[in-house]
Amino acid sequence: SIDPALEKAGVTLHSIPTMEVLHLGINMKDPVLGPNRKLRQALNAAFDYPAWEKFYNGRIIPCPTPVPPGVDGRLERPFPYAFDLAKAKRLLAEAGYPGGIDPKTGRRLVLTLSIGRASQESREAGELTAAFYEKIGVKLELAFMTWDAFLKATREGRVQLFRMGWVGDYPDAQN
Repeated sequence: SIDPALEKAGVTLHSIPTMEVLHLGINMKDPVLGPNRKLRQALNAAFDYPAWEKFYNGRIIPCPTPVPPGVDGRLERPFPYAFDLAKAKRLLAEAGYPGGIDPKTGRRLVLTLSIGRASQESREAGELTAAFYEKIGVKLELAFMTWDAFLKATREGRVQLFRMGWVGDYPDAQN
């Protein structure tokens, strides 16, 4: 939506939907995240989608499946780990990290999110994601890389969490 002051000044906002899907990927071979389903569920439940939508000025919509809304072949189903801080904290404790504390070290659990570019948007989005996980006691460090280094690190499994996406070129789930 457009700011009312801009609209009053005669500015018109034109927009069209795109089939861009962004997600936080998890390296399932990572020794901390891979075998710990409850930890992965806690991270999902800690992701504050309403704040994320506000960050993107309402220009995004939730997509609980890999296929965006409005695309043939999409399965509609509710996302069982939508934003819920109480649930996230409970799942984190069940995962073995009560209050975000790593029982092996007695310190906060630290995870790393790898990002394949260092733009202002990617930095701010990474910092916002870190703020979400901070609320459940998990420290998220950001690792910015060049695109080529990012792809190589992701392919080789040298990342824990990574920000990735795709853009569909035609509205079909097979895309």
